[in-house]
Amino acid sequence: MFPAAPKAELVLGSSGPATIAPKDMFFYNFMKPWLGDGLLLSAGDKWSHHRRMLTPAFHFDILKPYVKIFNKSTDIMHAKWQRLASEGGTRLDMFEHISLMTLDSLQKCVFSFDSNCQEYPSEYIAAILELSALVTKRAQQIFLRMDFLYYLTPDGWRFRRACDLVHNFTDSIIQDRRRTLISQGSHDFLKAKAKAKTLDFIDVLLLAKVGFSRI
Repeated sequence: MFPAAPKAELVLGSSGPATIAPKDMFFYNFMKPWLGDGLLLSAGDKWSHHRRMLTPAFHFDILKPYVKIFNKSTDIMHAKWQRLASEGGTRLDMFEHISLMTLDSLQKCVFSFDSNCQEYPSEYIAAILELSALVTKRAQQIFLRMDFLYYLTPDGWRFRRACDLVHNFTDSIIQDRRRTLISQGSHDFLKAKAKAKTLDFIDVLLLAKVGFSRI
């Protein structure tokens, strides 16, 4: 649907060269106010640095305990389907239900946060779904690809409002976890996590070193 970027990144990992698909930066730039310049949207040395920093979060020993979380989120979705079917529902929007299940799992694995978003409305989840729809819609409207025009439109206002909601939510969780890490100390924090056999994605980020300082 979107033209490919002119080049792909090459990263040397422990198992040899690895390539990623070219990025359509014109389209990806629409998401920068929402997602920032992280692993998904960055390129070059910055992308390589972020990838190396995040690699520990995807180690098998870290991911294995989260299978239970994935299964639990899937069970919630199945139970919801059974309830809807017993109430006489004959049609289901699979994309909506699977999206909620995925976001439910992500919140639990990344933040250790249970929003019950599959059962109850969540402003945070609603904002993410709205941002996804707005980005896709904008890419299809050539006259709104310029920022100064887009942010004068109702869709642009909605995009800014949804970004603020998402950023405020994640900033609050990050600051709470950072305070916990500081009060407990990294050694005791990791010891407690080792007993629970879980190290959330946010923990990897906060414990990662950039140069000689923590992020």
